Amino acid sequence: AAAAAAAAAGGADRTADDPIWRIFGGTMVNKVRCGVCDSVSERREPFLDLSLSIPDGASGARTSLEECLARHTSSEHLAGNERYCCETCGRCAEATKRIELVSLPKVLCVHLKRFHWHASGRSKLNTRVDCPLRSLDLAPYLRAEGEEGGAADPGALPGAHYDLAASVVHHGSSTHSGHYTAYGFSGEQGTWLEFNDEHVRAAAAADVQRAGAYLLFYVQRSASE
Repeated sequence: AAAAAAAAAGGADRTADDPIWRIFGGTMVNKVRCGVCDSVSERREPFLDLSLSIPDGASGARTSLEECLARHTSSEHLAGNERYCCETCGRCAEATKRIELVSLPKVLCVHLKRFHWHASGRSKLNTRVDCPLRSLDLAPYLRAEGEEGGAADPGALPGAHYDLAASVVHHGSSTHSGHYTAYGFSGEQGTWLEFNDEHVRAAAAADVQRAGAYLLFYVQRSASE
């Protein structure tokens, strides 16, 4: 988050010279529509990862990565203490807010928010999030083609399909303890590998899908794939 804020302050030139941004950097637009005058305010923001909330529900429930992405990019109603103060009409009124992806990174890092605060402290969500191993399609979450800065923008990366390359899993029930393991796909061997400290073993695709990932790393397909 701090890196993204610094990039936004420094402009595109700073990110273009940074190898981390060239690999993991994308752009989103934060759009707010005033409920009084219908004017739209937009703020373009660079990102190095997408931090996605897991839908509310009892721990152990099941959802999908696509559902998490859809919720992240769906319209949010701003009212009450969250009313929007419009620079066009000068009114503080109800509004709608939405995030749209504009340009996509070569490697997409997804952070699933498995830890959340409540009255008695912080706990972990063990909800299963079904994540496609191949052909994750980000096209539904892109800014509509034809809109200013939309998917047809020459600055936007062409590929909207991604294949999972690696994931990180947190084992444990809280933020105060636990252990991390990782899965990585070996293109040379055509198989998944599990990394647990100094131990490395072959893993099945089903192991990766049911492991309860905390971080996911997707690699963008080339235009010819």
